[in-house]
Amino acid sequence: PLEDVQNNLDLAYLAAKLKQSCSMLSHQAIYKKEYTFGMLPEVLRFVEANDYLRYPAIAVYYYAYQAFRHEAHENYFREFKAALFTHQAYFPAAELRDLFLLATNYCIQQLNKGLTLYAKEGLDIYKEGLKNDLLLRNGILSNFTYTNIVAKAILSKDYEWANTFVSVYRQHLEPQHQDSSYFYNLAWLKYEQQEYGEALDLLNRTSFNDLLLNISAKTIAMKIYYELEAFDLLYSHLEAMRTFLHRKKMMAYHKESYANTIKFVRKILDLPPSDTERRERLRQEITAVAAVAERRWLLERVGNWK
Repeated sequence: PLEDVQNNLDLAYLAAKLKQSCSMLSHQAIYKKEYTFGMLPEVLRFVEANDYLRYPAIAVYYYAYQAFRHEAHENYFREFKAALFTHQAYFPAAELRDLFLLATNYCIQQLNKGLTLYAKEGLDIYKEGLKNDLLLRNGILSNFTYTNIVAKAILSKDYEWANTFVSVYRQHLEPQHQDSSYFYNLAWLKYEQQEYGEALDLLNRTSFNDLLLNISAKTIAMKIYYELEAFDLLYSHLEAMRTFLHRKKMMAYHKESYANTIKFVRKILDLPPSDTERRERLRQEITAVAAVAERRWLLERVGNWK
């Protein structure tokens, strides 16, 4: 059956070429490298001209590549997501896990560009991955993924599901992260639901050994003091945060981001309510600074100052 052998050889090559191209394109976006993709343009034309998209392995990687290559065309991502969800049974678990990771990375890239609608898309992918146990390795869910899922749920305002998630999957975290990640993420959820007392109580119930988690927890407390108009506490808390950043060793970008946030909160507190010119200058300053944590929250506070 020489023709069947030839056709299967084409299928194997096309799927492998598209899969490798997706990896290269994703890597290129993260590390700002430029790759030569060889025969890929011919491969894409051949796939399109000969109805090879009816094959699951080719369709999934074709739409994944096109989604990353043409980010402005949202239909490619929709086709990728639909093909991935529909054809899961055709892929071994390890490869399927990589595909779900590829899909979530795409959503993260779009969110980083300010396209908040991809929070819901990313959450859908995470939910499907959880349903099929694709996000756990040996029964363990990474602390990073756990927090990312909560972040997508918060942006999607899917609070009820998120509250269930943090409790159910707490037991699947690595033992050293179970308490800190659980209390932090639950406190974050309570803050977003304006349950400030519960959020502060949760933040005070554990010590956060991870420096980024620690400063993130302090940032939630900072926002709560602001919302409660507990300004004496807030000034003291900002000084404690500044001292923490000064004493602790962390990446320069993170240190600069949170230092700028502290600076801008102080400026907001000192902003005269009726001074629209200063408010606008401050808005422009917050927008122009490259490294600042909680940029959106800060801009909202400048706009909502009474």
